[in-house]
Amino acid sequence: MVTRSHPETIIVIPTGSGKTLLYVVPTLLQRAEVTVVVVPLVALRHDLRRRCTQWGIKTVCFDQSVPLDQVHVVPSLVLVDIDLATSQPFLQFA
Repeated sequence: MVTRSHPETIIVIPTGSGKTLLYVVPTLLQRAEVTVVVVPLVALRHDLRRRCTQWGIKTVCFDQSVPLDQVHVVPSLVLVDIDLATSQPFLQFA
């Protein structure tokens, strides 16, 4: 987790303890900024996108199968696979 005041913060929390709140609440409060979350599982990424969309958060799952020119929304939240997070296409997208 990277924040303005602590740019190198890492938080490790077990399953079911509310990790989603760590990025959903700041995303809701800071509409002008983009939050990037690395999510290791495809099913979890799509579930998070569905839930965040229901909460009114413009969410995009970064996926190399979707051309960047097809992304027509300016997201508040970007969900990306751990392998793609450091890839050249994602770095150009971000």
